[in-house]
Amino acid sequence: MPDTTIPHGGLRERLSDRLLAGGVEIAVDRERMTREIEATAPGSPATVAALGALRAAEIADSAVLWLSWRLRPRTMGLGGRA
Repeated sequence: MPDTTIPHGGLRERLSDRLLAGGVEIAVDRERMTREIEATAPGSPATVAALGALRAAEIADSAVLWLSWRLRPRTMGLGGRA
């Protein structure tokens, strides 16, 4: 019978790592964009619309980060703790 177990560093762990790295990078970029847009013309309709779109993106970013955490294998240590 073939071994069907996922080895250490398996698909779930790699997918979780990629989603986490990408999600954090996108979230940092979004925060930077938010600060830049807020500084340009506070209160203008274009600024309000752009900030609304960035708020929607924040919700999507949160979902990606949540998914990356849920995919993380339960046997992995957290931040150096066993």
